[in-house]
This record gives sequence, C-alpha cells and structure tokens, in this order.
Amino acid sequence: YRKNFILLFNAILQPLRREEYSEKTTESFYKRDTLTVARELIGKYISHTVNNQKLICRITETEAYTGIHDKACHAYGGRHTERTEALYLCGGYAYVFLIYGMHYCMNVVTEQQGTPC
Repeated sequence: YRKNFILLFNAILQPLRREEYSEKTTESFYKRDTLTVARELIGKYISHTVNNQKLICRITETEAYTGIHDKACHAYGGRHTERTEALYLCGGYAYVFLIYGMHYCMNVVTEQQGTPC
C-alpha cells in the first residue's frame, strides 16, 4: 500500500511548479484562532520525505476542533492523555492518530500552549 501511496502522489505532483509550494508557514501562523487557521490552510501545501521520496499534497479541506467545549475534539471535557498530549502543545505541532485501525489522520495544533485546539 505504501508504494501505491507514493506513486499516487507522484502522479498528482507532476503538474505542480516549485514556486507554487515553496513558501513556508511560520510558527506565528499557527498560534492564532483555530477557525482562522483552518480557513487559511486551504490551498497550502504540506510535504514530507519518506525513503528519500518527497511527498507533497495540497490541502483542499479542513475541519476545526475548538478545544475542551467541542464534543468532536479529542480534548473535549479537558481530556488530557498521552494520546492527546500534542493537542496541548503550542500551535504548529501535528497531532497524528490512527482511526478505525486503518487510517491515519493529522490535525494541525493551533493557538497557545495549553489550549487544546
């Protein structure tokens, strides 16, 4: 499956020009209101290198989980576990978790440290 995943990204990347995805976000970009960051992430690119293969994809959809009062957020009700530790870090970290035993999801942590958004 991983090999097919890499090939799929290669197919998608071919029409992209480097200047379309060369600008990096700064730490301050993520230390803002969750809803604002979620809207502004759309259209940005995320990259990761696996086995010397650079994977780049464009963010086309986001969801915003707004912390301890949001029932869809893993930190709802102040839940603070080893699994959710990343949500309590400062904006700019990734919270990656496995769902249904088969898919990985990545949340972008926003706002200030201690605010699980």
